[in-house]
Amino acid sequence: MSKEKKQAKATEKKQYISSATVFDHTKSIDIKINTSWITALQRAVLYIITNLIEDASELPTIFKKFDILMQHPGDKPIEDKEYLENPITEFESMLYTVWYLSRIFKGTAIEQGCILKDVEETKVTMDDFQKVLAELKDTDKDVFKNQDTLQKMFQEKLDSLS
Repeated sequence: MSKEKKQAKATEKKQYISSATVFDHTKSIDIKINTSWITALQRAVLYIITNLIEDASELPTIFKKFDILMQHPGDKPIEDKEYLENPITEFESMLYTVWYLSRIFKGTAIEQGCILKDVEETKVTMDDFQKVLAELKDTDKDVFKNQDTLQKMFQEKLDSLS
């Protein structure tokens, strides 16, 4: 091997893959975040529901799992028989993460008075929600390319049921 090749090899830096950072799950972090993240996360949840969940009838089961998870912090075991027989899937866990973050941020924003219009009680049931979602899924698929249009259509349909 020539002297130049030896020097080149000696100075060559190897690139290594970083390992994953391990976090202490017993700690909390304090962050400041713009309220626009709430809307962005809600849109992400709607996108996931409308584009990745094929059967709207699965939603009540999925959200029931979310309710169970919310009632059981990490140190409290889940004893719900139905949940234990049908635990949260990896996909549902990802949806839960986005959905739950939106709820945390929304609750904090409300507590801090960052709302322009208060929530109005509706008479929309989960069955109504499923019907509207199924109806939208049966429409032209191009509607799903524009989330603003989809959000507006979805809200108008839900409002008409209230």
